[in-house]
Amino acid sequence: ECEGRIVFLSPPRCRYCLRPLSINSSGLCQECSRKIYPYQRLISATAYGEPIAGLIHLFKYNNCDYLAGFFSSLIAKHLSKIGFNPNRYQLITPVPLHKDKLKIRGYNQAGLLSKLLSNYFKIPFRDDIISNTNIRPSQTKLHKEEREKNVQGVFVVREGLQDKNIILVDDIFTTGST
Repeated sequence: ECEGRIVFLSPPRCRYCLRPLSINSSGLCQECSRKIYPYQRLISATAYGEPIAGLIHLFKYNNCDYLAGFFSSLIAKHLSKIGFNPNRYQLITPVPLHKDKLKIRGYNQAGLLSKLLSNYFKIPFRDDIISNTNIRPSQTKLHKEEREKNVQGVFVVREGLQDKNIILVDDIFTTGST
C-alpha cells in the first residue's frame, strides 16, 4: 500500500530542476535555460512526499541505516527504467558529512546509498574526493538564500578530477545549494 503512494519522477523533466517538460522540449525549462549550474544533470527517483519523506527522516535521524537497501533498490530500478547509462561515469561519491556529524549519526546515509549503487551499476566508489571542512546547521529548516550561505566554503574537492564524469549522491535535493 505504501509503495503504491510513491510518486516516481519519470521523463521528460528539466535536467537541472526536474520540472516536468513537454515531450518535444530541449531538456531544459525556461527558468533553467537562463542559469548556469555546477552539475550536468540532476536525477531524482521520487518526489519528496509521504511515505518517502517519513522514511528518509527515519534513515537519517533514527538509526535506520537498513533503509539504504530499500532506497538504493528504488533508485536503481528507476535509473534502469529511464535509460541511465552507467558506462558514462568513472566514479560515484557521496556528499560527505562533517566528521562530528558522522560520529554522532554513525554513518553517512549518502555514503551507504553510493556504495550500494556502486555495486549495482559497477561504478567505482570513492568517498575521499570531497571533504566537509565545517560543521554547519542542518539545511532542513533554511530558506534558499540561507541554504546557499550555509554551504559556502564547506566542501573541498580533491585535485585531479577534471574531465571525469562523477555521480554525486545525496539523500534529498531541495535547492541544489549543496
